[in-house]
Amino acid sequence: MILRIAIMCLFILSACNQETGQNTQDLNNNPSIEQINTNSNITSQQPSNKAKKLLSQYEEVTEVHAVNTKHTLLVTVNIEHHERFTLAKKRKQYQKMLEQEFKGEHVEVSTDKKILIETRKIEKKIKENTITNHKINQEIDRIIHLAREQT
Repeated sequence: MILRIAIMCLFILSACNQETGQNTQDLNNNPSIEQINTNSNITSQQPSNKAKKLLSQYEEVTEVHAVNTKHTLLVTVNIEHHERFTLAKKRKQYQKMLEQEFKGEHVEVSTDKKILIETRKIEKKIKENTITNHKINQEIDRIIHLAREQT
């Protein structure tokens, strides 16, 4: 009886250890960054691509999405779950770094999941060339307003 309990405990502990190893491996992967290439009708998304590259260097960042107009850069960041206690501090750090990098542009950084999803949708439309500059401006203004409203 004692031997069976000991074997069962070892089995459970080894199963838990394997699962933890997979999660650790997933967290250590760098976030995948989708570079946005546009046709000549849409504003170049090079500032967005550069912002994504800069923020993906932080190890706590798991996902980055960004879109821009001529004068506005909207960046959304997803941070590892255990780093979310310092979310406000991280957002301010990213905001300051991007404002220094993109002087002359209005930079808006958000860590809110809803804003991230909305930004991802705009990125997809830009990639598929199914959106105009005017509509991009409207959507970014709407999302920025939504982000400020929630805070």
